[in-house]
Amino acid sequence: MGESVLDQGKAKAAAPASVLDQPKAAKASGEQSVLGGSVNHKPLTFYKKAWFWIIIAVVVLGTGGLVAFLVINANITAQAIEDYGKNALAATDAVSDFKREFRSAFNDSGLGYYSSNEKRTEELRDKCLEKLDIKIDDYKSVEDIKYISGEKAADELGTGETRKLSEGFKRIADGLSNIDDKMDTCKDMLKDTLKGDYELKIGDFEIKESSYSVRYKLPVSIKNKSDYTIRFYVKLKAVSKDGKELGKDTFYSTTLKPGESDDDEMFNYGYYSTYETLKDAKFEVVEVTEYSVK
Repeated sequence: MGESVLDQGKAKAAAPASVLDQPKAAKASGEQSVLGGSVNHKPLTFYKKAWFWIIIAVVVLGTGGLVAFLVINANITAQAIEDYGKNALAATDAVSDFKREFRSAFNDSGLGYYSSNEKRTEELRDKCLEKLDIKIDDYKSVEDIKYISGEKAADELGTGETRKLSEGFKRIADGLSNIDDKMDTCKDMLKDTLKGDYELKIGDFEIKESSYSVRYKLPVSIKNKSDYTIRFYVKLKAVSKDGKELGKDTFYSTTLKPGESDDDEMFNYGYYSTYETLKDAKFEVVEVTEYSVK
């Protein structure tokens, strides 16, 4: 097309620039995003924060504490296993020695036949242990012992129970050590028990003379004060005023229930030649023992 007269002499405007040729904005400082925008990264400064180091400290201490706990626990378990085996053997030997000494003391006490399974024997055994400051539960834990091996005990019972039993075993081993030197306390207790089981009354010696005969006797009575049914054996001796023994006599009571009594006569046979001296004699208890205790 031709130019208009009005347009002649004017400078022609440049053709519109392509989109690609349009002026580009100056790049902002920093990296440019994929979309063309710039992304600014702030410096890492969280390590300067107090909370960061608190977390680090907690983690470090927690891990160290856990390791220490595991090590300590392992040492405790190992020590418990070692102590258990040692103390279990010592306690078993101590209980065996105690049973032997107690049985001997019981048989010598006059309290009747010893039977470890009878209620009264167990009661007196427990009294003896109390005199020796032994805990009954500790003693029974040794009687009921299942494991001599500490490893087996720890596996089956756990470390805590193993350690608890081991401590009880040690108390038994220490408390019953040298038991033969300590048994006098129990012997005295057994003697006191026997004395408390009965009441013996000795009457006056009686002489009844007639033109045909002479009758003489010493009346005696024994009462069962215990909680058991018992038959008693009594031995007395007659002693003259000058201390000379004139003779001995014995009698067996009937089987007496608690609270029952039995009366009998002693020195009524075989003393015809000396009965005159017996009326002034002193009668002393030589022995009172028990039989058929139920």
